[in-house]
Amino acid sequence: MSAAHDISRHIKTYILTCAGVCILTSLAPGGDASAEPLAPRGHAAVAPEGTWGVGVFNPLTWVPLEGLEVQTHPLLTFAAPNVAARYALLRGAPVALTVEGGLALPWAAFAFAPPLGVQGYLTPSCKVEAAEPARGDSCHAPGPTLIPRLGIAASWGEEHPLTLRLDGAVGWALSGARPLPLDTLAPLDLAFAPVAHAWRAHLGVRYDRGVLPWLRIAAEADLYRVGEGVQGDTGRDRWTWAAWIGADLQTSQRTRLALGLAYWNSDQRRVVEEQDSDGFTRLVHVRSHDLLPTVDMLWTW
Repeated sequence: MSAAHDISRHIKTYILTCAGVCILTSLAPGGDASAEPLAPRGHAAVAPEGTWGVGVFNPLTWVPLEGLEVQTHPLLTFAAPNVAARYALLRGAPVALTVEGGLALPWAAFAFAPPLGVQGYLTPSCKVEAAEPARGDSCHAPGPTLIPRLGIAASWGEEHPLTLRLDGAVGWALSGARPLPLDTLAPLDLAFAPVAHAWRAHLGVRYDRGVLPWLRIAAEADLYRVGEGVQGDTGRDRWTWAAWIGADLQTSQRTRLALGLAYWNSDQRRVVEEQDSDGFTRLVHVRSHDLLPTVDMLWTW
């Protein structure tokens, strides 16, 4: 429980710090915010050739060829090197169809303690086994795990796109043992699900609507399913669902401030005490609710 609280504290501190930086940056003088209306994002269509974009939390994207987008998360370069690509199968308005794929290798995430990784908090550090070799192979520390991901996205509409996305990821352990489930905040648990649970499937829908030339609002609903894990995860519900609502505000011709609120509903083995009709106290398993703010500053050029 203390590990989850520590990780939660690190995440919330980081989000608040980045929020301050993003908001301060958005107040800096920029170009004419009314020069071009804000374009939607998070849809299936690929941007024009030569387009670049990046955010504090959003990935660095580049469109080297018409219909092909390459992306990576700079913040995760050390903890989990990653690369992804999107290729447009259908680009005729108002329908866009894109195939998506990627690779990630979260090795340092399990080799270092926060803020670079989760070792000693959500996964074992194996210090006891190192000090007492006679214990044998008693530490279930994960080794490097290659995570390939493949999916497809379809959007309807250009100005106000409705997007449906289906994707899946598997964890291929290159060395070491598959760790026990992390049982932490849902976003972090799902990010490492292919490592601890062998696979993760995701179905999501997003609607993005322009309200004013400098303002867009969007909403998402997501459903996740993960594998059983190394010891079967007996009795645990492996379904997670999430919702998000937010807005993009244009701060200059090339920048936008993205604000939102995300909600996660998952089984993290939480238990509460309840009294039955006879007055006896019993432990009851309940689902966990995670509510987190989202904030980002995005640049495009």
